[in-house]
Amino acid sequence: MNRNGLRGIWQRGVQANICTRASSVLLLFLLLVFFTPAFAQETEAPQTGGKKLKILEAERLELRNEAGEELVVLVGSPVKMERDGERIEAPRVIYNRTRKRLLLMGGVRYQDKEGQLIEAEELELFTDDESFEALEVKIESGEFFLSGPICQRAAGQILLQEGYLTPCQRCEQEEADYAFQAREVVLYPGDRIIARGVWVLLRGERTLYLPVLLLFLNDRRPRLEFGQSESDGVFVTADLPYVSDFGIGFTLLRYFERRGWGFGFDHFGIGAAQERYQFLYLPPPAGPVLPDSDPRKDGIFKYRFSYKLEAPDWRMEGLILRDDSALDEPRFLQGAGGQADYTTFLIEGATRATPSHPEPLYRLTLDGYIDHNPLALPNERTTPQRLPEAEVTFPRGLEGEFRLNGRVLLGYYEAPSNPLNRSARRLGPYIGAGRLWVEHRSSYRPATPPWPGLSFSVENSFIGRYYSTQNLDENGNPTEFERLIRWSTSASLGQTLGAFSMSLRVSRSVVEGETPFQFDYERPQRNSRLEGSVSFNPDPLFSLTARASRDLERRVFDPLAEFALTSRPFPWLNFTASASRDIELGRWGLLRSSLGLSPAPFSLNLSYERQLELGLDRLLTLSAAYNPLPFNFSLRTSYRYWDVQEKETRPPEQIPLIARYDPLELSASYNPPGNTTSLTHSRDLNNGQAIRTELNLVLQEAPNTFRLRQSFTHLYQPLPSLTNPTPHHGSGRAGRAGPAHPEPAYLCVRPDHRFQSRQRDPFPAGLPVQRRPLAGRPAVELPRGPAAQSSANGASSGARARESSSTRSRRSFTFPRAKTP
Repeated sequence: MNRNGLRGIWQRGVQANICTRASSVLLLFLLLVFFTPAFAQETEAPQTGGKKLKILEAERLELRNEAGEELVVLVGSPVKMERDGERIEAPRVIYNRTRKRLLLMGGVRYQDKEGQLIEAEELELFTDDESFEALEVKIESGEFFLSGPICQRAAGQILLQEGYLTPCQRCEQEEADYAFQAREVVLYPGDRIIARGVWVLLRGERTLYLPVLLLFLNDRRPRLEFGQSESDGVFVTADLPYVSDFGIGFTLLRYFERRGWGFGFDHFGIGAAQERYQFLYLPPPAGPVLPDSDPRKDGIFKYRFSYKLEAPDWRMEGLILRDDSALDEPRFLQGAGGQADYTTFLIEGATRATPSHPEPLYRLTLDGYIDHNPLALPNERTTPQRLPEAEVTFPRGLEGEFRLNGRVLLGYYEAPSNPLNRSARRLGPYIGAGRLWVEHRSSYRPATPPWPGLSFSVENSFIGRYYSTQNLDENGNPTEFERLIRWSTSASLGQTLGAFSMSLRVSRSVVEGETPFQFDYERPQRNSRLEGSVSFNPDPLFSLTARASRDLERRVFDPLAEFALTSRPFPWLNFTASASRDIELGRWGLLRSSLGLSPAPFSLNLSYERQLELGLDRLLTLSAAYNPLPFNFSLRTSYRYWDVQEKETRPPEQIPLIARYDPLELSASYNPPGNTTSLTHSRDLNNGQAIRTELNLVLQEAPNTFRLRQSFTHLYQPLPSLTNPTPHHGSGRAGRAGPAHPEPAYLCVRPDHRFQSRQRDPFPAGLPVQRRPLAGRPAVELPRGPAAQSSANGASSGARARESSSTRSRRSFTFPRAKTP
């Protein structure tokens, strides 16, 4: 885009018809309210995850249609906007909704998310790829000031033609002490500045010409260090920068008095690809002679080569790693990955779907490693090596009533063998074999059924894996090639007749064959199922459903048939009931019913469960909540009861007490914006003892977060129940006299860091128990001695007070860790 192009757009905007020129404040407010949501929705950039443009201030808004393109014109003094952390100001803004372009005119101020301030007379922003073009631009990036007549941004890089840059702009001098005037300046925000054809200016006068100039904006600087250590003696470390046509970087020189010379490089590419090549060789450590299996015997090699290039229709990336010692050079390649005496590599190229060529998609991957020391023990990877793997994918395939898509993979793999495969075990624990993967999915759904109310669909999924290994017969001779198949097919048929609807579904799933690799293993299985359901819905407030499922392989109904009733007469009232039945044995199973009331801000749910024939135990559950924002209160508990079908002859004081109530859970919280305070308490309603109390406090004031957690685990003796006949193995503890006071916790407050302090919570051993069977019930374990008698006859108030007052405490304080840029 040139200056004439920008002026042409400006002139067309001035000469076009204006929709409205009313200066009424009320009319402006209505226009902004009406058009701003649509404008923000249309400025999403789909290739960058989507960004919304928010209008903060504007005086006039106009809608135009020129040459089939929709334009939105904003005028102000200036117009202020915000876009995903970016702030934009300009007296006149033209947004092209058709081409997704934003044209800013007349003294533009554009501050991006990195904090760079860009001022220009005219700036055109392309929202699809975040690039822009500007005229008469000034840029403030960190300590540097840059300016030029023409500026472009692409792929995050800013290019200035005939650029001027200086770090002395903020010195408040008419003429900078020193500056640089270059034919071309490339700014990598937050990283570096590269200039070509540079004149060094001292007080505005040209004094020196440089073909290339490199300035770093981060902590990467040239260095020269001298020192002495006990193992290496005197050492010298030098990182010397260089600049060339194919990139920039450092030459690494190392000298150790007792070891010798080391060398390497750290290179950054300057092209469209993201390139970084790091290499370092260090001589073997001084001292005794190392064995042949030591990876440092022939020297220490550390390298990391990374390359990534992305285009609209294809991508390519590669990564090569090795690290013989992560301790000899703590600064360079620290945390680079890799392992000693192994070179791991990953090279991959793939195509991308485009509107003109959506499929097929191709991918070629080479993923593996090279062992440089065969004398050392092998260190095979648990993940497979792909040497190589090629893939052809049809993500869309055929579309319409009949759909078909799939993919094909072909490759050679090295990985641990499958220990359940006899022929693979003979080949060894780590084997290599070829594999062909064929996968396709198809479905058929008629768009227009033969008659109203009919629905029909067929689905099929197939994955076949074919290997180059062969099975062995009884004499050890190879026979057929190995394969592993996963095949699933299903068909469904439904019909709706007024208030009645019926559906029938049959499915079959098979996994058969075997694989030589452990990573590819699947358990063989075969499953065939027939499912049917009938529902009656005469009114939107009422529905009745019956469903059944039969396993055709085992010839049983599994799961049990179910009959369900649902009614919702009011939005705040809901009732459900369901019952299961074993059709083959003619027995009823579990009955479930639920009643829900939810008139805001209240909510109440009462549920009931009962085994209709297999037992007389019943469960009644109550949960309630009151939510007047920002407060929240809730409780939950359950009651289990049953009918005794025996003639009890024992005196009441000899009948053991059985827990009937589930723990009562109480919760209260206060949740204003950014802060949370909550208190939870659980209590055993069977003996009136407290179980646990916890307080949570979260205070957020950017960039700090304060978290406090105080927990009390009370010591109590729970009663035995049918679901927990040995309560001394559960959370309840007994046998401890006197209160346990909370131990002190220490708090460390630092912004943007995480700190936790947790105390151990030891419990005394449980009391010895004896097993006492109940007539017609499972055996229940009860404590021996006086504790059992006090539980049966009712514990004294003093004993309960001692148990409930015994507490343990836990505190934890958590702060968020600062993100590494």
